[in-house]
Amino acid sequence: MSDEPINLAERREARQAPDADCVRRDEYGRPFYRFACEFMHSDGHEYGFDIWAYSMAEAEQMVESLNANGARFLGQMMGTKPA
Repeated sequence: MSDEPINLAERREARQAPDADCVRRDEYGRPFYRFACEFMHSDGHEYGFDIWAYSMAEAEQMVESLNANGARFLGQMMGTKPA
């Protein structure tokens, strides 16, 4: 057992960070993130897809351009489960 204090802010931040498979770095080292989207197809079923963007604001702007076809922004993906 260590006598060093636990940094609770650091632990909380680590829990809120996306999984490694949901973050990439561009050629300049800037992180960009995976975001989840979905849309209603003309067959009446909902389908999902993901996009990569540098920020939530950029991801939302991308989906706004898709909105004419019913796309909705869901949020940043924090992890994935194997099929």
